[in-house]
Amino acid sequence: MKLALKITCILLLICSCSQLDDNNYSDNKRISLICDTTWMGESVKLENGNMNTCLYDFSRNGTYVCTMVTFNGKEYNISKQNGRWTFYDKNFNVIFWGGNSYWDIIKLTSREFIVYDRIGEYGKEDMTRCKYALSPITPEYIKLLGK
Repeated sequence: MKLALKITCILLLICSCSQLDDNNYSDNKRISLICDTTWMGESVKLENGNMNTCLYDFSRNGTYVCTMVTFNGKEYNISKQNGRWTFYDKNFNVIFWGGNSYWDIIKLTSREFIVYDRIGEYGKEDMTRCKYALSPITPEYIKLLGK
């Protein structure tokens, strides 16, 4: 009887764990909103006077490309960074970048992607977060990047 109980517990544990990993990214509306749009962050003026803008292209396979566009007043400099992303929770409310870096999703529509860019875990003294708003890429940047 004890053996049957142990086997049942192990099977239940295996089934529950496998369902956590079974995120059907292809049929989820939230995934479509994130992955079917090139998202553009707010332009930031750097200390040297340059303007910096980040554009994010998320893929359903858990990868992303962050295109950094820097304008020095005369010309654009474009650099790219590749990385991995995933959801931290099964409700698709938190994007996990790795380490202790997260985006807590506040609002996600076809026109707005607003997050708290968070470093660290909730309840920890060294946790920081700031609000970050993204919008769909503008025609100016589409032309610049040749999309």
